[in-house]
Amino acid sequence: EGYARAAAGQRSAAAAAFRDAIDRHAAAGTGDDDPVRLYRLRREVETLERTTYFTGYLTWRDDSAFSGFTLPEQGSFESQIGAEAGWRPEVLYRAGRGVTLYGRAYQSLDAGSLSLADDTLQLGLGARWKPFAGHDFNLAAERLIAGGDLARDAWLLRASYGWTQGGDWNPVADRWVYTSLYGDLAWIPDDPQFTSAYASVRHGLRFRTGEGWAVTPYVTAVGQISDDSLATRERLEAGAGVMVSRWFGEDQYRAYRHRVDFELEYRAGMGDTPGHSVIGRVVVNF
Repeated sequence: EGYARAAAGQRSAAAAAFRDAIDRHAAAGTGDDDPVRLYRLRREVETLERTTYFTGYLTWRDDSAFSGFTLPEQGSFESQIGAEAGWRPEVLYRAGRGVTLYGRAYQSLDAGSLSLADDTLQLGLGARWKPFAGHDFNLAAERLIAGGDLARDAWLLRASYGWTQGGDWNPVADRWVYTSLYGDLAWIPDDPQFTSAYASVRHGLRFRTGEGWAVTPYVTAVGQISDDSLATRERLEAGAGVMVSRWFGEDQYRAYRHRVDFELEYRAGMGDTPGHSVIGRVVVNF
C-alpha cells in the first residue's frame, strides 16, 4: 500500500502506510530478522516526509588560484565556503519527480588561507525540475545575484545527471561498494557568455567503523571543458582520497536524516592540466 500510494503521489498517506508496516514489524518481532527491509521502510518514511533540505560545505585547495574553472558560476576559485537550502512543496513535487525551489550563497577563500576573499560573495535563487522518478536528472534555471564586485548578476541554466551506489548507510554490512557519478552542462547566456561541460567519478569501498560511522577510501577523476568567450579551457585530474562519514538523526520510523562528510583528496593533473593539488572538504547535509 505504501509503495502504491507513493507512486500515486499521495505522500502523506504513503508515509502513514509505511509507518504502519514498521509497527507491524515491531509487533511481530520480525524487525531483527530482516534489518535491511526495515531500514528501507524507514528510509521511505524519511524521504516522503522530507520537504526541505540544507547543505553546507567548506572546501580548501592548496592551489586555490587554480588556472582553470570549476563550475561556471564559481569562477576560478575552488577554495570556498557555501550553503544551499531547498523546498519541495507537495503540490509541485510528487512521486519522486517535480520542482524544487532553492537558494544558495557561497564565497571564495583567499589563496592559502581560510579567510574570505573580498567581493566574491555570490547569491543565487532558482528552480530545479526533476522529470523522472527513477533517474536523478535535473533541469535548472537560476538567477545569480552579485554580493560583491567580483560576483555575477546573470542567468544560469543547467542540465545535470547523478548516480550513486552505496551512498546510504548499510545496517548490516561491515563494508560495501561506493560509486558516485555526476555530470552537467551549464550555460550563462549573459555577457560575457559562459559554457561548461563537467563530469566527475568516485569509486571506493566503505568500511563500517561504528554505528553510523564509515571510512571510505576511493579513487576519483574530474574532467571539464569550459569557454568564457575569451578562451577555451580544459582540465583533467585524477587521484585518490579518503572520506569519513557520520550519519545521525534517526528515530523509530525514520532512517538517518543527516550526514557529515570529512574528505581529504589528492589530485594530479593529466594531459595539459598542470600540477597537483591537495583538497580538504567538509560537507554537512540536513
